[in-house]
Amino acid sequence: MKTSEDIKALATAMTKAQENIKGIKPDADNPFFKSNYITLDNILEVVRPILTKEDIWLTQNISSNGEYVEVTTRLTHTTGEWLETDILRMKPTKMDPQQLGSCITYAKRYQLSGLLGISSDVDDDGNKATFGTDKPKTITLDQANKLRTLTKEKKISEEYICKFRKVSRFEELKENDYQQVMEWLMKR
Repeated sequence: MKTSEDIKALATAMTKAQENIKGIKPDADNPFFKSNYITLDNILEVVRPILTKEDIWLTQNISSNGEYVEVTTRLTHTTGEWLETDILRMKPTKMDPQQLGSCITYAKRYQLSGLLGISSDVDDDGNKATFGTDKPKTITLDQANKLRTLTKEKKISEEYICKFRKVSRFEELKENDYQQVMEWLMKR
């Protein structure tokens, strides 16, 4: 991160702004990971008036070298003080308008969220970090049957458990859910 020589007024204004940046609700779905997230539009709709009230101007600079998209985010106070993120460089999967636009929006959302301390994604329980960009693996049929046996013993329905895991049947549970569900059932 880079800053102007002095950021005392900006830091004071940001402290006041952060007191008011709260309660941003997810407004979009990621069907791949069965999770929700907050869109860039939603973040901007909430933070722009708050930053403006504290005399802070938000800018996000976009550039491309033909292979990568680069984004920097800067907050500037009316005193001239500023702070700016390091460059976030991302490579679109294809160099077409849709991929470029998607990459730019993603980079802007994550940079702005990080700079303002906003969690823009619902916690995915480490799925993305554990499984990367590949779809998380589901449990085996044997594991699903073990869960069914245990739920019958405990007199808890499959539907009840699946509702909280946002799946319709045990076979759709992810590997990291299996141990958590088993531990929960054993305690019942």
